[in-house]
Amino acid sequence: MFYIFHGDNEFSRTQELKNLRAKMGDAQFADLNTSTLDGRNLTLGELRHNADAIPFLSDKRLVIVNGMLARLDPHRGKKEGDAEEIEEDSNPELGAHIA
Repeated sequence: MFYIFHGDNEFSRTQELKNLRAKMGDAQFADLNTSTLDGRNLTLGELRHNADAIPFLSDKRLVIVNGMLARLDPHRGKKEGDAEEIEEDSNPELGAHIA
């Protein structure tokens, strides 16, 4: 199952993540079965490796990817009129699989 949380309301995003972590069961095993990744530098191989990992003493695994949507929108965070060029995506293969 995939969830995408986005928007300016950081408090609500944090609360929803806490709710998902709470559904993982025993906190000790939840930590072992949770991966947090940086979407801005993530490769497709890293994402697949973490998503395909078998849960340890649990029936669930939680993979959190922060900043993935910002990577897909190169204009996000840029002010109008900035003279800076937008860098090409460091891994276009990953963006192609997210549709």
